[in-house]
Amino acid sequence: MRKSKKWLSVLTAVVLAGSALAGCSGGGSSQPAQSSPAAEDAAEKTEEAEAPRDILETQAAATKGQEIMEGGSVTIACSTDCSNVAAWRVRSPYERLNWSGIYEPLFRMNDDGTVKGHLATSLDADYDNLTYTIHLREDVNFSDNSPLDADVVVWNLENFKENSQSSATHFSKVESFEKVDDYTVAIHLAEWTSQMPFSLADVAGLMYSKKAFDENGYDWCMENPVGTGPYVLDQWVKDEYKTLVRNENYWNRDAMGHLDSYTIRVVADQTAAENALKAGEIDGYYNGNTMFENTMLAQGYQEFSNTARYNAYFIVFASGVESSPLNDAKVRQAIAYAIDAQAICDSLGFGIDTFSGQYAALGSPFYVDGINNYEYNVEKAKELLAEAGYPDGFSTTIYTGNEMHVNDYMVVLQSYLKDIGIDVKLEYADNAEWSGTIMYEIPEGMIFMSHGFDNNIINQAYSNFALQNEGNGMLNKCKIVPDDMKAALDGAMSAPDTDTMMAEWRTAARLLFDDYCLAYTIAHTKGSRVLCNDRIVDEGWITTPCNYMNFSNIGVCK
Repeated sequence: MRKSKKWLSVLTAVVLAGSALAGCSGGGSSQPAQSSPAAEDAAEKTEEAEAPRDILETQAAATKGQEIMEGGSVTIACSTDCSNVAAWRVRSPYERLNWSGIYEPLFRMNDDGTVKGHLATSLDADYDNLTYTIHLREDVNFSDNSPLDADVVVWNLENFKENSQSSATHFSKVESFEKVDDYTVAIHLAEWTSQMPFSLADVAGLMYSKKAFDENGYDWCMENPVGTGPYVLDQWVKDEYKTLVRNENYWNRDAMGHLDSYTIRVVADQTAAENALKAGEIDGYYNGNTMFENTMLAQGYQEFSNTARYNAYFIVFASGVESSPLNDAKVRQAIAYAIDAQAICDSLGFGIDTFSGQYAALGSPFYVDGINNYEYNVEKAKELLAEAGYPDGFSTTIYTGNEMHVNDYMVVLQSYLKDIGIDVKLEYADNAEWSGTIMYEIPEGMIFMSHGFDNNIINQAYSNFALQNEGNGMLNKCKIVPDDMKAALDGAMSAPDTDTMMAEWRTAARLLFDDYCLAYTIAHTKGSRVLCNDRIVDEGWITTPCNYMNFSNIGVCK
């Protein structure tokens, strides 16, 4: 067992340092959100391209040298309310913002990329026996005073496996969960996965009160969050605001929140958000688009962002239809060549966004050198279409969620593809439909989405591209699952050590983005960020390598 522990320590230290992944954004109706003027500017394609930049180097540091007062409150706004409430359904960045003060994961990440215990004390990996063992703290309780013990953790893990929309991402290799003793849980695997530490520090590790579930039932839990965190929900007016107050029963007395309360407001329009910030009606705005970011930074507002997380804006191709043009790799490659991604980064991204053509951003340990970035080339795109038998193009659909900054990209993509004869219909879905069903069940066409990446990019790629033939994962109606790519992703997932995992990942990434072009990343931008006034002090609230904000570490300056 000592050897396994050492392996786990090396894996988490190497793989998580500076890495990125998880979470995806939703949308709004069959009508598009209003696009910005920058969307039109991006359609004026440029032929000059800068060298890729390291998006992780742009992440903001925590506040330094400011005293934080005890008490007070802050108001953070974001563009949409939550679609999901129960811990096992949390997925989007907005849900992470809203519920990070209530739910806590079993593990968190250190600044150096290693896993550290939070609700658990340690995780043992036993490769030979296909088992991970979780050792729990013995002093944790939920806000309803019920204890967190092995029975509760087993129930949470089983519930996540059965009911989470991202179950296949995190627990596809799990055979069973077992209570070993009152504070020890074993995870038994059908086959080895190298990704379990990342999952338990992500949504799969969030804990919900079993007592609340038993007393109130499933549907009640879908509307009422009950966790172990430093705050509890006090008031919620849907699509307007929610207020959270200090959890006086918080188990970790040394990490009680500085704030008496905080409010999350919905401000869908970013011009209204700018005015609210200037008027002091809100203290910060979460994940505004790059136009908003550029505007507020120019006016002297401070920005805090996650130190490992970034967002990727990308196209994924789907087809469960034998006669679809998208079944041909040449067609997918033609679409990639037809898009001037660097011009989009420079215009829609205001030079803040970066481009790499693959899931991993430059600076991430998962970035693979030598992958084709499909530099903008209309003639090459037309040539590939002709070789595939579509010299006059064809018609298809791009699906997305209805958010303004995503729609900006949709309008530009439609314009680029028109230049090579591809007529694109833009289809929009609302938040709940998009994150709950639509992104999984599209049988034909493309999806365009913003997706957060941080510490389990291999896990996410496996879910997105290797599980469709089993009816699982994103776009599970898609039948484009090449055997060699799936084998490489399987190899990365089941690797017994870090070197093997990374070698398999490099092979998988080249097949995924080069040979088969199953996805094409347009831009990378800072993930999980807040533009705010100078009242806010961040001592590791959002400026953390973890997937969740730590609301014990935000306050108001004296």
